[in-house]
Amino acid sequence: MTEGIKLFGVAGHPVMHSKSPAMFNGLFKDRGINARYVRIAAWSPREVMSLFTDPGFSGINVTAPFKNSMVSLIGNPGEDVIKTGSLNTIVKDKHGIHCYNTDHYGVTESLKKYAGSLKGEKALVIGAGGAGISAAYGLVKEGAAVTIINRTMDKAEKAAALTGSSFNSIDNLQNHLAESH
Repeated sequence: MTEGIKLFGVAGHPVMHSKSPAMFNGLFKDRGINARYVRIAAWSPREVMSLFTDPGFSGINVTAPFKNSMVSLIGNPGEDVIKTGSLNTIVKDKHGIHCYNTDHYGVTESLKKYAGSLKGEKALVIGAGGAGISAAYGLVKEGAAVTIINRTMDKAEKAAALTGSSFNSIDNLQNHLAESH
């Protein structure tokens, strides 16, 4: 490997379909950044951490199925990891290893681009899985009033408790669609 190059990657199983290496390596090349982004095929969260702690890596993105299960392996979680129960970014610096969940920015930044401020808006999130929880967290953080709808009420209730949202049954979907912005 070239001296002084920073190494980044995406870890998951499966991961070979990921377009992240092409995207990031193109960005690094265009900006003259001495870095490389690779795929990391791993069988377990512990294997991801073992590979990541190699001195060559500066950061990794984490994808399915490890976003939730890796949280317990890393200290110094960001607020977004605590509130969503999952992570998608792990970085190393002189103070240690830190983890974050940046998924919510994909939702909120896209909405703000087209709708402006989300403060005071009524938002409906359908689904209480990892993506739904991240979306709800981001929307609440931006000041929206969020209701999470899910097929199973128990899962919706847990997601709402994590994110500061309300929840309801999918049986009431039509009413919530009519009320949401």
